Amino acid sequence: MRNLIYSILRTQLAYRQAFQQKMKERKIPLSFEMLQIMSFLFVSDAVNQKDITEKSFKEKSAVSHMLKKLEKKELIRREEDQKDKRNKIIHLSEKGISLRAEMLSMIDEVYNTASKNIDSRKIASCMEYLYEIENAFKQILNEK
Repeated sequence: MRNLIYSILRTQLAYRQAFQQKMKERKIPLSFEMLQIMSFLFVSDAVNQKDITEKSFKEKSAVSHMLKKLEKKELIRREEDQKDKRNKIIHLSEKGISLRAEMLSMIDEVYNTASKNIDSRKIASCMEYLYEIENAFKQILNEK
């Protein structure tokens, strides 16, 4: 199991480095974490900050820090949630919208290049095994 987890971590590192390289080639001045957050906003224009935190598997403070950086770069804007004043709704700014097509193209390029020589059945099978492994670790969390 330990070697499998190390393999997953190496894969995660290679995944991150592939995106960083493509962003550098295209002169997109974002970190990998910023790209993750922007990706959520490409799918839905108005995203709750709490949802971004949950979907990105990051700490609330880390997401807040990244959002401040994106706001400083004028790629997003934040508004108070009218239903819950403690929460913020995140939107792409005009500048963020202008980067959408290029960034989505880059994301597609990375995924298409990485998956072109891997049988889709192997990917599906791997996902099933990873789900089982995730559940095994979650069971440990639930033991008391």
